[in-house]
Amino acid sequence: MRGESPARTGVRVLALAALLVLCLVRWFGLMRDPDDGTAALFALLAAAVAGALAVTGRLADARVRVAAFAAAALVLVGGALLAAGVPLWMLDPRDWGVVAGGLADGVGALPGVTVPYRGVNDWVGVTLIAGGTLLAAFVALAAGWPRRGGGVGSRGWTLVGLGVLFAVPAIHLTAGSPWILGALFAVPLCAFVLAERLPVRLGAFGGAVVLAAVLLGMAAAPAIDADGPIVDVQEIASAFQRAQPDRFDWSHGYGPMDWPRDGREVMRVKARRASYWKADDLEFFDGLRWGARPGANPLTPIAEGLDEHPNWRQEVRVTVGGMETRQFIAPGETLSISRAPRQPVNTRAGGFSVPMDKDGLSKGDAYLAEAYVPRPGAAELRAAGTAYPAFLVDQLTMLTPVDGSSGRTLIRFMPFGSALPPLAAGPGVGPSEAVAALVGTGYGEVYSLARRLAAGAATPYDFVRRVERHLAGPDFVYDEQAAERRLPIPAFLLRDKAGYCQHYSAAMALLLRMGGVPARVAGGFTAGELDRDRREYVVRDTDAHSWVEAWFPGVGWVAFDPTPGDAPARAQSDGSTPVEPSVVPVGPRPDGAVGRGADVGPGGRAAPLDGGPEDSDGAPWAAIVAVLAT
Repeated sequence: MRGESPARTGVRVLALAALLVLCLVRWFGLMRDPDDGTAALFALLAAAVAGALAVTGRLADARVRVAAFAAAALVLVGGALLAAGVPLWMLDPRDWGVVAGGLADGVGALPGVTVPYRGVNDWVGVTLIAGGTLLAAFVALAAGWPRRGGGVGSRGWTLVGLGVLFAVPAIHLTAGSPWILGALFAVPLCAFVLAERLPVRLGAFGGAVVLAAVLLGMAAAPAIDADGPIVDVQEIASAFQRAQPDRFDWSHGYGPMDWPRDGREVMRVKARRASYWKADDLEFFDGLRWGARPGANPLTPIAEGLDEHPNWRQEVRVTVGGMETRQFIAPGETLSISRAPRQPVNTRAGGFSVPMDKDGLSKGDAYLAEAYVPRPGAAELRAAGTAYPAFLVDQLTMLTPVDGSSGRTLIRFMPFGSALPPLAAGPGVGPSEAVAALVGTGYGEVYSLARRLAAGAATPYDFVRRVERHLAGPDFVYDEQAAERRLPIPAFLLRDKAGYCQHYSAAMALLLRMGGVPARVAGGFTAGELDRDRREYVVRDTDAHSWVEAWFPGVGWVAFDPTPGDAPARAQSDGSTPVEPSVVPVGPRPDGAVGRGADVGPGGRAAPLDGGPEDSDGAPWAAIVAVLAT
């Protein structure tokens, strides 16, 4: 806009405004629910700033021109971030680090993002839109760049910016009439370029030439349309991703710890309270280690106290970081998953996974999880009783390891307080030979320890606390280089007394089952560190953890953690039972939510499991007995 008349400047400003409105409205279309009003408003602001710079560019005082440009830059950059969704309070210079960190996370997540973006990762959305608004700000500033001699404008950079601003959404979004969009872009672009120098007497001729060229381009464009993008935004963003994301195997091994431990951020959780973020339940003990239960029924009731405690139902937002996972990680028992980039499948009671024929979740993927996380007090747990539902029969069982002669035996323990001995099922083993089978396979002393601890407890909760105190005794030490043993849990409990979270949780869950309390092992992450600026829990690979869940009638699964509080994954917690997270009041489920949600109920309380296998519903017992044939 250097040295041109006010009329020419006006034409160019109007042409620039039309270009920016067209480009930004299209750019905002990269989001599922674009805000076209904000796009148009910022485009007009950018064009107005460019026009104002054109006026100040004619001033003789270079200091005034530079000051005007600096002020214009601050206004446009701030406006670009606000239009992209950055909260106003984050524009405080003290919070610029928060903005930079969020935008860096968003850029790193772009390679896995599809558009229009439908996810719930706020920073991905902010980054997508900020790319356009900041580029529009750059175009306006380039058009008003102060030049020596009082002129303004950098034609080359302005055209480059406009080209990118138009091309990116054109590449990534399908338009019903792309040639019309191209024409709408070409006409004001030519007006912007030619209005600076084209003589007035040639205006009509120039307009005719432009119109003919546009029509010719619309006719020729289909023939020269390329398959690949000119500017591949995802390829550029891939440079910001770290190679080889962390992967976790939640099954137990008990040898020296080999989990990723480099401090990498693996996810962020938007939550009102800290909790343990669970990836999987390990409900099956095969005589050596804990793992996923074969034949798990995903429809098993999980929210035992949901009707009585609706405040225990919470919603969180999870954003995956530097890891890959097939599990939808959430606190407690997951009721539903919504706004997810992959279709969730209910693969276990209280848990969802990505279908095996789909790619797992990776950096930048985000979703909402509705969960049931009990927060009972000690008095409520002591009063819960032992009326365990029939579907928990398999949560009071274990397999013995192969002893070289009779194979494996399935042991079923009686509920807490029952005077009946455990039952046995297996090749050549009678129902009354359970204790002998335990002794013969190396678990006799462990069973005796469990019975001693249970004998001194008045309620299942008191028994749980006695087990915790036993494992917190001075004889047990935390050791990530624990030696491998043929029978890891008996060795940990009775001889080595050294191990890490897998040893502690495995031992506690087995002791609870032997004492008559339904229990299982959970794998996932501790709460992590609260980012107070972004109000998110930052979870790193060093937070990977294993803990115990015990069932209480009227409440459901309650988390307990016997691992010492100075273990790396627990260093920032107080060692108490975690409290559940929540970010929004519970209301109707979002469209597209998958899960039982409000339909999940207590499931009815069956008769106590004081008899043999025949008094249960049969299905869980039969599923485990089938393993004996392998």
